[in-house]
Amino acid sequence: MNSKKTIVFSALLAVNLFIVSPILLSQTREASDLDLSIKKISLFSSGVSFVEHSGRASGSVSVTLPFHRNSVNDVLKSLVIHDPQSADQSITYASEDTLQKTLQSLSVDLSRNPGIAEILDSLRGSEVSVCVPETITGRIIGVETQLIDINESKSQKRSFLNLHTDNGLRRIELSEVSSFTFTDPVIKHDFNRALDLLLSERTGDSRLLRINLSGTGDRELSLGYVVSSPVWKVSYRLDLSNKTPALQGWAIIDNASDYDWKNVELTLVSGRPVSFIQQLYPPFYLQRPEVPLSIAGAAKPTVYSSSMNNADIQTLDYVMEQEMSVPHAESRSFKGMAARTSGVETGVVETAVAQKAGELFLYTLKTPVTIDRRQSSMVPLVEAKIDAKKVSVFSGKNMRHFNESHPMLCVELINNSGTKLPAGPITIFDSGSYAGDGLLEFFPEKDSRLVSYGEDLAVSGTVREDSSRALVGVKISRGVMTVTRKQQYTKTYQFKNSSDSKRSLLIEHPITTGADLVEPSRFDEQTATLYRFPLDVLAGKTGTLTVREDQLISETVVLQRQEEETLLYYASSSNVPAKVKKALEKAIEIKHSIASKEKTTSVLEIQKKDKIQEQERVRVNIHAVGNSSQQGQEYLKKLVSLDKDIDILNTEITSERKDIYQLKNQYDQYLESLSFE
Repeated sequence: MNSKKTIVFSALLAVNLFIVSPILLSQTREASDLDLSIKKISLFSSGVSFVEHSGRASGSVSVTLPFHRNSVNDVLKSLVIHDPQSADQSITYASEDTLQKTLQSLSVDLSRNPGIAEILDSLRGSEVSVCVPETITGRIIGVETQLIDINESKSQKRSFLNLHTDNGLRRIELSEVSSFTFTDPVIKHDFNRALDLLLSERTGDSRLLRINLSGTGDRELSLGYVVSSPVWKVSYRLDLSNKTPALQGWAIIDNASDYDWKNVELTLVSGRPVSFIQQLYPPFYLQRPEVPLSIAGAAKPTVYSSSMNNADIQTLDYVMEQEMSVPHAESRSFKGMAARTSGVETGVVETAVAQKAGELFLYTLKTPVTIDRRQSSMVPLVEAKIDAKKVSVFSGKNMRHFNESHPMLCVELINNSGTKLPAGPITIFDSGSYAGDGLLEFFPEKDSRLVSYGEDLAVSGTVREDSSRALVGVKISRGVMTVTRKQQYTKTYQFKNSSDSKRSLLIEHPITTGADLVEPSRFDEQTATLYRFPLDVLAGKTGTLTVREDQLISETVVLQRQEEETLLYYASSSNVPAKVKKALEKAIEIKHSIASKEKTTSVLEIQKKDKIQEQERVRVNIHAVGNSSQQGQEYLKKLVSLDKDIDILNTEITSERKDIYQLKNQYDQYLESLSFE
């Protein structure tokens, strides 16, 4: 019985396998001979690709394209169709939640992978024809499960189908059923549709987009879309063996798609266009507020606010300008160079045609490429003679005082190849042999680059650092003195060339922020953070380069707040102008007079305090002996004398404080009147 059931369901599965295919399909009779294969691909260095299909069609056609689930958002965002004879175009596809919700909406729910008993039980009331082996037709009452004893120690669950037939109720064991058929055409249709959906899900992460084009006549049509793709990469070879160095670049391409690329026109695009992913594929639902039923009730009082004048409303019109055409630069191609027995130049290489497209740069391969799915390839990109010079670059950025270090072997390149060069690794060959590896950053036309590929052990260098500070200017304005000092930074680079040939050095000196270069007066190159100075060192000799930078540092001094010692420091400095010194000396005299008066006042305050303390002691004694005694009378006389002394001291303190106040006013007014540029 079980084998019969297997044969029936296998047959159903085989029939449904013809419904969907995971490759490019033609879905209408008119399009049975349609060949819409990939003809062009543009790979971008930003990690996307533009894929173009094209072919000839006649009449109305429909095409189904499979895409990876992660690519559907990109396709929906970027798909373009060019069909001049089609006025009605549409694209249909199963949304992200189609399978589950569609299965649940059908009369036959296969969403939970049900068994035969569950399917029949869920269709109670439907009419079914059962072969056992005679055919019995009836309406499903339900499916029940019973525990049947096989022997004394073992039992088994069995399912029974209960039917209502013209001859009454029938009870049929499901294990005896060889096949069953639903007589309701709706159930048949839903059953087949559910199986179709389940079959399409077997493609895993693949999703199908159906493109419908209604048109007339024989015509050429094309469609394209942007999808995520591996970044195309570049590797270079530079041969320094000849008088004129040769540069060769190869592009590394990965076909990570599920399509074979057969004779595809391939364009490599260098640039960084804005690209993003937006969730257009999954259905998106907005939450809406729940509004109560409009049921009449008691009216509520309303308070109306006072009127306001209408404000002028200005509408800003934003005009977006879009370039309708992209100017193309004159194409260039690079012929191969004369063959040699070693190095980069091994023959004539067909490279890509380079051209500009707006801010991007395109490399179109001259020969169509064929790359099988999930395979990679390396194709020639550029080959040209190029200006290059070998130098040894010494960096003084992280050098410590008198520490010895070696410069880096570098090559200074000038891009006269006629094309922009993308970033990538570069292998250096010299004298027909491998010399080292380097990294080439994005290289615009006519620009220059330094590429390091090794350490120059034949040359050693040291750095000696010195600094000094000197006062170079003083000016005073309204009591504020501005002092200008010159900070001098000096670095001395010394090199020893132990090789048997001259070395051309390029010394990288870090720029001191805010300082001006004094020595040497000129530099070879300057970047945002360093100067580059050339220096030639003969074989077996030493070479020296001194770099001096000066920085002016200004300091403001509020004279009213300074102590006498600070004023004396500036007045005695040899770099301060004589007229400023004389003015400061006078200010010091006034300051000294104020200090003398303050000292005198302090002494008088102490004397006054002593007198008051003496008064308190005398009062205590008077209280002890009584003021009518002889000794008490003596204390009273002394108390009167102390009062007179305190009055005199108060008078003197008041006079001194008045003098101090006048001197301070004189000091402030004098400093305020000073003006020396």
